[in-house]
Amino acid sequence: FAGEEDYVGQYYMDANLTEMWGGLSWARKLNEKIAIGTTLFLGMRNQSQTQSTTVFATKDFYTARSTLYENIDFWNIRGLLKFGVSADFDALKLGFVITTPSVSLYGKGTIAGELSSNNVWTLTNGETGRRVPIDLVATDRQEELDATYKTPFSAAAGIEYTFMKKTTVGFTIEWFADQSRYAVISPNSQQFIHGIPGMEDDPSLN
Repeated sequence: FAGEEDYVGQYYMDANLTEMWGGLSWARKLNEKIAIGTTLFLGMRNQSQTQSTTVFATKDFYTARSTLYENIDFWNIRGLLKFGVSADFDALKLGFVITTPSVSLYGKGTIAGELSSNNVWTLTNGETGRRVPIDLVATDRQEELDATYKTPFSAAAGIEYTFMKKTTVGFTIEWFADQSRYAVISPNSQQFIHGIPGMEDDPSLN
């Protein structure tokens, strides 16, 4: 609107994450001081995130509004291995473990989004040459899409020392390899814009 106007905006985000691991282990002592072992883990991750932004501009009896809503909800099962070696020298104990990159086994998810605007964008009317307000709705929801989740290779080491059988001091460190970018969920290409003549046929907006 021309001149001053009142503005109201609101942003909301909600995120939830649950991850459970279960494993099957095997270990063996090589001698009285050193032992080795490995564990096969299955990890199940359930994650969701919702965010929305709503803005209003008002003047006199007129209102312009725009709303953006985004949601992703997925679960995934992945597998990984841990290999470890430990050394026990009574007061001194040492350990080293490596974790393989995870392998995504199966997962499904849902993505949804909506962008709606009222009296926000304007187009030039070809007949009158005047700019006119328009309404826009872009909305889509896709369910049962394949979902992938990955974790990288890592290596960890630890040391523990006991002083006079009363005080124990421990220290651990872990290094993680870089995780390359990947798509957790890839939506299907389809039409999701409504309300603007000509835009429905623009393939770049799918």
